[in-house]
Amino acid sequence: MKQGTENTRVILSKRSMQACLTFTLFWAWEATLVYAPLLHQPGGNLSLFWTISNYGGMFVCAIAMAFSKRTQRLVSSRFFRPSIVAFLEVGTLVAVLPSITGAPNALSLGALGGCCWAVGIILMDLQLVNVLLGVANPYTRRIAVMLGMIFHLLLYLLVDNLPYGVILAFAFLMPLLAGISAKSEPLPALASLKKGSEGRETPQPPNGFFGWVRSLRTTAHVPSSMLFAFFVISLSINFIRNTAIDKLGVEEAFSGSVYISLTVLLIVAASAAEVVFTAKRKGTVIPLAAIVYSTAAIVIIYAFPKNDTFILPLVFAGFFLYVTVFYRVAADAAIEHKDHFVPTVIAVFLSNSLGLSAGAFIENLLRSVVGFDYSPVFMALAYLLFVAGSQIVAFGKVSILPKSIMTKPEPAQDVSASRASLGDLLNEACSSLARANGLTAREEDALRLMVRGRKLQSIAEEMCVSTNTAKSHTRHVYQKLGVHSSEELFDLVERKSESGQSC
Repeated sequence: MKQGTENTRVILSKRSMQACLTFTLFWAWEATLVYAPLLHQPGGNLSLFWTISNYGGMFVCAIAMAFSKRTQRLVSSRFFRPSIVAFLEVGTLVAVLPSITGAPNALSLGALGGCCWAVGIILMDLQLVNVLLGVANPYTRRIAVMLGMIFHLLLYLLVDNLPYGVILAFAFLMPLLAGISAKSEPLPALASLKKGSEGRETPQPPNGFFGWVRSLRTTAHVPSSMLFAFFVISLSINFIRNTAIDKLGVEEAFSGSVYISLTVLLIVAASAAEVVFTAKRKGTVIPLAAIVYSTAAIVIIYAFPKNDTFILPLVFAGFFLYVTVFYRVAADAAIEHKDHFVPTVIAVFLSNSLGLSAGAFIENLLRSVVGFDYSPVFMALAYLLFVAGSQIVAFGKVSILPKSIMTKPEPAQDVSASRASLGDLLNEACSSLARANGLTAREEDALRLMVRGRKLQSIAEEMCVSTNTAKSHTRHVYQKLGVHSSEELFDLVERKSESGQSC
C-alpha cells in the first residue's frame, strides 16, 4: 500500500471498538485488583501472591514458547476464552479472599492464586494481541490501544470511589466481560519445516525449550535490539517506580481521585501529541513523552521528596505509556506473521516480564542491604538505561515483512535469491501483473492485500475506503486478470513470481 496521509485516518469499525473495549475491561480489572485499597487485607499473604505471579509469568512464557504449536492451536480454539476467564476468576478469588473472610491467606492459596493469575494474564495478553490483528489499519490499532489505556483509567477512577461490595463485584465481573468481548479470528497453524522449490529450508518452528531459544531470531519476528530495549525499559522504569513508592512511604501507590485523574490527563496529553505527530508523519512521540514524565518525576523526588501528588502520576503515566508500545509492537510484528503468532508475541512480553522482575528484584535487594543511601546513584543509572532503551524504540523499526529464508547459501547464483524476502517477491509479481493488465494504482494496492489473504473488511480498513469501494476494486482485479476465485488469483501470482520475476 502506498504511503500517504490517508494511512493516518482512524477507521472506526466493529473490530477497533471491540479491541478498545477489551483493553479497557482487562486493564481496569487488573488496576482494581492491584491498587484498590478496599480489596487488600493487612496480614494477608498478598506479597507471596504477587511474587509468584510475577516470576510465574516468566515461567508461563517459557512454557508457551516451548510448546508454540500447541499454544497457537489453543489460541484459536473455542476453549481458549473460557480458559482465560477461569484462570483470572480463580486468581481474583484468592487475591481478595483475605478481605472477604477477614483472615490471612493460607500459603497454599497464595501460591495457587499467583499461578492462576500468571497463567491468566499471559493468555489474556495473547488474546488481546490476537484481537488487534482484526484491526487492519496500523494507525487505528495504535489509537485503539491508547484509547483503551485512557478508558481503563477512567473506569478504575469510577470503581476506586465505590463501596467495597461494588468494587468486589466489579473485580469478578470485568474478567468475564473482557473474555466475552475478546473475539478474534482463528490463527493459522504454526509454520512447518519444508523445502522450497530450490531446496532451501524455511525457518523451522521451535522444538522444546532449548529449541525455541536457538530459533528465536527466525521464529519471533521482532528485532533483537527491540527485545533488548524492552527488557532495559521495563527494568529501569520498574526500578524507578518502586523506588519512588518506597521513598514516599505510601501503602496504596495508585489509589485516589487526584492520582488517577492527573495520570489520565498526562496520558491524554501524550496521546494527543502522538495523533498530531503521526498524522504529519513525524514518527512516534510516546518514548519522548515517557522520558519527559520520568525525568520530571525524578527531579521532583529529590527536590520535593514528599510531593506524591505529582510524583506518582508522572511515574505511572510513563509506565502506562510503554504498555501501549509493547502491545502495538507485538501486534505490528504479528500482523504479517500469523503463522508464528505465539513466538512473536511471547518474545515481546517475555522481555517485558524479565525486565519488570529484574527491576523489582534489584530495588528490593538494594533497599534491604544498603538502604535508601543507594538511591541517587542507582536512580541515575536506571534513568540512563531508560533513556537508552527509549531511543532504541523511538528510532528502531519492527520488520513487518516476511523474513528471508534463513539458511546458508548454496550455489553462488542463488545468493541474491536467498536474500530476497517473500514480501518483495509478491510485490514484484503484483507490480508486473498490474502493468501487464492495466490495473490502476488503487487496484494494485487491493491486489497486494488480496494475495496476502486479507478479507474484504480488512482490505477496506487498510486502504481507508468503504467496503463497497474495496469490493469494487477487488471485482475489477478479478476481471482484468481473468480469474474467478482467490485460488486462481494465488496460482496466477505464484506462476508469475516463478517465471523469472526475481526480487
